Amino acid sequence: MDLPGVRRAAGDLRMDIGRVTGVETEILMDVAPGARKVVIAGTIGHHPLINGLITRGHLDVRGVAGKWEAFLIQVVDRPVPGVDR
Repeated sequence: MDLPGVRRAAGDLRMDIGRVTGVETEILMDVAPGARKVVIAGTIGHHPLINGLITRGHLDVRGVAGKWEAFLIQVVDRPVPGVDR
């Protein structure tokens, strides 16, 4: 579980993706989906998957760590088993 603002932003992103693509997407929390490509959103220090990606060196958060309302967009190969990107 992450901060309420992240959950709200994920819902907004879901709606935006639907408006642009016509495809209805899912929001899954703390579950690795069967999709090959996913968007992972979370807060440093509050989301176990994000923290794990940082610890394993898959996310470079030096530019956003400790900042207020900052974000990072980064492609990560094989972030979890069964997900390509």
